[in-house]
Amino acid sequence: MVEQDKFSLSNISIGLLWLFHVSGIIGIVYGNSDWFVSATPLNLSLCFILIFLNTPINKKLFFIFIACFFFGNDSRNFRGKLPTYFWKLSLR
Repeated sequence: MVEQDKFSLSNISIGLLWLFHVSGIIGIVYGNSDWFVSATPLNLSLCFILIFLNTPINKKLFFIFIACFFFGNDSRNFRGKLPTYFWKLSLR
């Protein structure tokens, strides 16, 4: 049986993800849900960084991933700047 290092990067990442998700669920259900919902960008940023650190980097895949991340994030700010008829056409 091969023993892994208890404090490897992947084990620490898994522990942080469990901590953030479980405490977020408990906080939303039982406590101050407004604060936990407003902290969602922090959780998403942490997940992004941990995925980036624990995944072998392929340049093409990395570029696609970063492009989707930034265009998706930018599109929610860009929606209000387009003419309203564009959105009416896209909702049909």
